[in-house]
This record gives sequence, structure tokens and C-alpha cells, in this order.
Amino acid sequence: AIDLGDTASMRGVGRHSAGVMYMLLSAAAVAVTSVTSPMPDSVDRTPMAVTGLTRGAVWNCDLFGCTCQGMADYYGVISGYGFGCAPPPAMTWWTSTKHCSASIHGGDHAYYCKGPACALANATKCQSPGPPPAPPAPPSPAPPPSTECTTWATDPAACLRYYNVEWTDLVDDSKSATWINTMPVGNGRFAANVWVDTDAGTIHALISSSAAWSEAGELLKVGHVVVTVSPNPFSGAGAGAEFKQTFDVPTGSVRVAASNFTAEIVMAAGTDVLLITVGMSGGHTVTSSMVPIRPAATEAKPAFDCTEYSTSADVVETAFGVGVFYHRNPSAATAAASNQSYFRNVVAGENLGPNAGAAIPDGIANRTFGGALHTLTTAAASTTAVALAVAQPDNVNDFVTSLTAAVTEAVSNATAIQAASDGWWTQFHSRSHVEVSAPGTDDGPTFLLTRQFVLQRMITAFQARSPFPIKFNGQLFTANKPTTEGGPGVDFRDWGGLSWWQNLRSAYYSMLSTGDADLLETLLECFLRTLPLAQARVQNYFNFSGAFWPEYTHPLFGTTHPSSYGCNRAGSTSPPIWYSEDPWNHYNLQGALDLSRFVLDHYAWTGDEDALARFLPIVVSVIDFYAQRFVGNGLDAHGKMIIFPTQAVETWQCPGYPANEATCVTNDTPTVAGLHSVLSSLLQLPATVVPAAERRKWSTLLEIVPPIPMTNATPPAIAPGEKLPPKTSNVENPELYTLHPYRVYSAAKGVPEAALLAYRNKRFSSDDGWCQVAPDAALAGLGNRSAKDEAPALVLARAAMAPAAGYRFPAFMPHLQDYEPSADHLGMFSNAVVWMLMQPVDDGKGSVVLSPAWPCDWDVQFKLAAPHNTVVTGSIVKGKLAYTVDPPSRASFVTAHACQ
Repeated sequence: AIDLGDTASMRGVGRHSAGVMYMLLSAAAVAVTSVTSPMPDSVDRTPMAVTGLTRGAVWNCDLFGCTCQGMADYYGVISGYGFGCAPPPAMTWWTSTKHCSASIHGGDHAYYCKGPACALANATKCQSPGPPPAPPAPPSPAPPPSTECTTWATDPAACLRYYNVEWTDLVDDSKSATWINTMPVGNGRFAANVWVDTDAGTIHALISSSAAWSEAGELLKVGHVVVTVSPNPFSGAGAGAEFKQTFDVPTGSVRVAASNFTAEIVMAAGTDVLLITVGMSGGHTVTSSMVPIRPAATEAKPAFDCTEYSTSADVVETAFGVGVFYHRNPSAATAAASNQSYFRNVVAGENLGPNAGAAIPDGIANRTFGGALHTLTTAAASTTAVALAVAQPDNVNDFVTSLTAAVTEAVSNATAIQAASDGWWTQFHSRSHVEVSAPGTDDGPTFLLTRQFVLQRMITAFQARSPFPIKFNGQLFTANKPTTEGGPGVDFRDWGGLSWWQNLRSAYYSMLSTGDADLLETLLECFLRTLPLAQARVQNYFNFSGAFWPEYTHPLFGTTHPSSYGCNRAGSTSPPIWYSEDPWNHYNLQGALDLSRFVLDHYAWTGDEDALARFLPIVVSVIDFYAQRFVGNGLDAHGKMIIFPTQAVETWQCPGYPANEATCVTNDTPTVAGLHSVLSSLLQLPATVVPAAERRKWSTLLEIVPPIPMTNATPPAIAPGEKLPPKTSNVENPELYTLHPYRVYSAAKGVPEAALLAYRNKRFSSDDGWCQVAPDAALAGLGNRSAKDEAPALVLARAAMAPAAGYRFPAFMPHLQDYEPSADHLGMFSNAVVWMLMQPVDDGKGSVVLSPAWPCDWDVQFKLAAPHNTVVTGSIVKGKLAYTVDPPSRASFVTAHACQ
């Protein structure tokens, strides 16, 4: 029996929705087999008897907080298909009492249940008859079967238009909690959800920025702009029949058309201006207005916080003849006077020491974000420009004056701004491409694969040039209605305002190969800005140098969730100030090694020594931390460091303080693999960049890093850690971190039998959201199309997932472990596709291997960036690879494997 307390406590503990289920089932000794180290030759996976299934007549409601999502995770609900392995009485109870249905989050179009309850003795096929739903139909126009675009080199826009998203009707969302028919636009710093209300004749833009931080440290929407067209072009004879809303890939814009009416909406690249241009051939008049998102001040305690904060009302006004809207945080002095300074509260509450407050500026005080809008009408068109900005001015009048001047200039120069934006997207699309087709078969699945790859790269670019990382939980594209209209609130998202590394990282791995190193740099810049506080934390916690970032990190400061560290701990030394109370991540720090891998890969691809000099202090500080953190443990009998206390990500945890070897992890594989990977790449850096003394330190440290942990089976497989506790709590496969993200092993380098065995015998086969089975399979070189657990089938399954409930755009993925639209699912998908086509050898010379996991019956055209500023352009047609290398002098560093 387990006691979870009330549902609010349950939600507070809930790290990831799927992970919660596994944690609870482990704790309740239901269906999850315990493993200790050394690992046995065989594991008893016999399903346990169904005891207590009807406990309290609530069908295990108490196991997962009585939520529909919890039921879905436990019973393996398949979106639009059935209730997984739920017994019929359970279905009846959940549908009648909790109003759950098989249309809630899921989307894994499989015949068998996927949840933890699959291991119960009565687990069955899904209860709903008939085949699973077909993947969404491709938009029109779509390429015919077996047709590949032939103009990637000369006219990529013509190829990209195959993957436009086009709707000729709209879904009724009058009773929905979201604006369902939204499409995205963005310029990397600001983004917007765009939709049309055909009944009212209005075009809407819900504007976001990953720099729009409130006084409570939460991310807010920037504004809601409405353009009204009169008379309504979408009503009347013939107008509705010609309605069309299109996401145009080549220009990153949304286009709307009806009888005698056109409109184009774009967040202009290169300047922070939203343009809404309406064609005037129908004699329409156009007006623009602003909808206040926060019309009144509110008070609330944010998720995972310890303090209640006041969030001020937005300002909507007219200044200098144009409309202005903005949100402004109070000054540092004003906030501190009423205990409302988020920055001061977290620095004190996390015991970061007297130097932390001076290590980094207060990025919340006086932060002001908003826009100014102005409409200019000519005989040919009506243009509404919205100039946008985020700043920390001492005087808000300066902010308003700057905005009004910017919008006046923008509306007069809209044509030039639009042209410059189109030019930016042209060069962006010329950097890379991947187009897949399957000759002689229905082109649908591989068309979906290509389209999702294209759309994921687009929505990443829409938001990744900001000074802050992509928001994993909803990105900048949540489209929630206000509570007054039946929604959860425009600013609402699960899991709060911070970045969570396990989730955040997913969208970034493929960027270097797609030529988008500039987008990756913004992630590195964010952590570089917070490095001084990370260093101050280590100095105060441990009294030595170095840096680490918690799993949950505020992009402004590098601090963590206050309640994850522990409320009311300011000034307390028991438990030690370095100890985090969060049960999921007491001792999980290896994400800093993953971040370090990004820094080193950036240099490997770009060769930019200036960027390396800027970002290398991140890596040096992280390695400095690991060189000293476990010194007190001494060395083992083989002269290797002992990494304890630690945990293997969130799956093999180390509960409580003080750490107990019997219930904790020693030498977790992700940390061991990360140290091997990062130190080996550091030692490959040129002598002109790294002082000899640093190189000697790294070499000495690498000599004492433990070997990759192995099981005691014959033959051995990679283990999650050298010593493991008796239960699991989440669904990561830590042993496979040797593949992704650390590439200790890969098809390009060679995959030992121990790594292949670890993959084949992996405990968790889940592969949605942040789960990384697909990139693991690609790096392992598993490209057999007919095998369901190899890379081709896994990426097709990811591409076929339907959009989130409440959304329609095909790349807006379900909640899964995040919040809709999730950033993780297609991020890991894109990573896997890239690794299937090309993998680095990581030899310091920039060598790569082509087609390490590519199926022969998938034709593909590709252009990818390789290390050392190399571009590889090629194709695989009927199993035959052809490619060119630019510059030609790099050709000897490109080799290929046979397709599979």
C-alpha cells in the first residue's frame, strides 16, 4: 500500500506524466521488476496477479491522482481508438464519473496498450473494435507517389510548397478551451498564433516572446491583436466556398483567401514587427485593435514556488496617435519593499550565498514587454504593423516613445520589411533539406515524415533566435482561451516557467546538421549568462570552484524551482545547503555534461574559435566541478573515482539524505558516459585554444573516470549504473546514454555487442515525447525498415502522431510529458532522422559516415552540414548513394555505409 495524500500533492510530485505512473507502480510493487547490481543474467518479468485493481471501487484512481491523463498513462489509452488494457468496468467508471474518453492525449496508433498496466495479468488488446485511425491526410497539393522534387538546388521554394499546410474549412472551436485553428509565425524572437474568425470577419494574432517574464518569474503572452475587415469577406454568396488558410513554408507566413479577399500575416525576420497585409480588391475597410490579456492585477503562487506574487494589469492606451499595449514589472526597490522580488527571494531561499546576488543582474525588475500597432490603407492594400519590444527601461515613457516611432516607420516601410523577411527565409531554407519517398508504394507515410521534418525546423526557427531557450512546455504556441471563455487562461501551461533540461534539449540536437548553428548559439548564450551564478552556487555549497545547473533552471538566472529546492530553507544548514528536496532530482546533475557536449559539437561543426573561446568556460567549469565533487570518496580498488551519491537520470533515483548505498546509485552510466565523451573531445581541441596545464588536468581526470558499467550476464550488456537501487521511477534507459546524447558508441565509430544487447533488452520501449529510443536506434545503426524497434519504424510512428487535442496544425504535438504543443516529440524525431543519414566519427578531424541507418527502399534527397564547415549534398535512389562534398578538399573525410 502507498499513501499519496491529496491530488494536489500528487500533482506537485508529478515530474512527467508517464514517469509518474512508473514511479507509483514501482512503489506499489505492481508489475515493475526490481533490479539490483550486479544485474542478474535474467530478469523475472512474470506479470503479477491483479490484486487491489478495484481498490475503493475507483479503479486505481488513487494511484495517479484521479486524472484522465493519469488513467491514459496507466491503461495505455490510444487517442481516438480505445482504452488500452482497461477492463470494461474501468472504462464505464472513467467515462461516467471522470468524463474521460479515448480521445484524450495519446496518439500511439498501436493495437496493444502502452501503459504500465500492460504488465498486469489481465492486460488485453484495446477494447475498441476496428483498425486504428489512419494518420492525418496530407494537405493539398501533395506530391504524387514516388515523385521527388528536382529543384532543391535551384528553387527550394518550389519543393517546400509541397509541404504547405492548407485548410479550406475551419473547425468550430466555440466550445473549445483553445483556439483550434491557429497557425504559427515567428522571427526567432517573437512568435504568434494566427487564426481567422469567419463569423466576425476578424484576423487574430496572439503574440509571444520567450523574454516576456513577469514579476513572478513566469512566462506571459505579449499581446492579442485583432484586425477587423468590413464588410465581412468570409460571409455572403460564394465567399465561404473559396475560403483558404495556408501556412506557407517558403516565407514562414500565414495566408488567408476568400472571394475578392487576400491577407498575409508574417512576423518579419530581421526586425521585430508583425505585418498583417490585406488586399483591397473587394473594397474592404480595415481596423485594428488590442484585446487586454490581463485586464486586472492578480495574486497567485506560481507552480513549484513558495511565495505568492502579484502580477500587474496590462496597459492598453493610445500614444502619439497609435495603439500601445504593454506589461511592466515593478522596480527592484518597489518589489523588495513588499517581499515581491522574485530574484531576491530565490537567491536567499536557495542559500546561494552573499556573492550570488551580484553575480548576475536582476532580469525581472522593470522588465517591460509589449507593442504598438498602426494601420495604413492605400488603394491597393491595408497594412497593419505591430512593432514589438522587450526592455528594462527606468522610465516606461521611453519604452512607449520608442515603440510608437518604430511602428510609424514600419507601417511606411512594410514592403521592404516583407522583402527582407522573405530573403531571410530563402537563405534559411538553402542551408539544408531532407526529402524522403518510398518508390513503388503509397507515398503517404514518408510524405508525413518529410513534412514533419520541414515543419519542426520551421517552428524551431520561429522561436530559437531569442536570448532565451525554446519553452519546452507549450513552446511559444499555446493557444489557450481566457477563463472567461472556458479556457484555462491565456498564460497557462503545465510545469511552470522554468526550463527542464531533460525536455529542453530535444529540439537542439539536429540543429548543427541542418546548418542552424546560429539557433543553437542562443541556448549556449543563455547558459553562459547564468554561468556566474552557477559558479557562485558551487563556491557557496561546496567551497570549491566549478559550476552545475539543476535539472530545472530559470533562463534568467540559473536558479531552480523554489519548492524543488525546498521552501523555508533560507539560512538553514540541515540538510546541507547543496541538497535539493525534489525527489526526482536530488542528485541528478549530469545535464551539465550534456550541455558541454553541445558546446564542443558547435566548435566541431563551425570551427569558430571566437565562439569556442566564449563558450568554453561553461565546459571548463562543469569539468572542474566533477573533478572535485567526489574527491572525498577516494578511489576504488582499480584507481577509479567513485561517483556517489548520484542517480541514473530520473529512473534510478537516490532517495533522501543522507544517501544510502543500498538505495542509491553508484557510477551512473549517463555521468560516466558524459565524462568520457566530454573529456575525450576536450583533449582533441587544438593547442592554440587550450593551455597545456588544462590539457594535463583533463587527461589526468579521464584516467580515473570509471569504465562504462556492465551487467554480469554472459555476454555482458551496458548497465544503467555500477550499483543500482531496488526500484525504478521513470522511463529513461540510462544505459543508452552511451548512444544518445554522448555518442560513446555509434554506427560511425562502431557499436559493441554490449551496446546492442542493452538496446535490444532495454527496460522501457516508450518512444514519444522526450523518450529517445529513435535516436538511440539510429546511432546504433539499426535501419531495418521491417523491424518495429529500429529507426525507420520509430521515426514513421513519431511523424504519424496526430496533433494535440485542441490544436489542428500538424506539428503541434500532444501534451505527452510536457504541455501542448510539446517541443520534445518532433525534436527527438528530427534528431533521429539526421543520425539515420549522417553521423560524426568524433575523431577531431571532422569525419562523418553517411547512411549509417538508412533503409534501401526509402529514396531520399538531402543536404546536410557536417563538421569542419563541410556540406554534403546527395541522394539515395533505389539503394544507391551519390553525393558531393563542399569544399572538395573535405571529401576524404566522408565515407558511407551500405543502406539496409
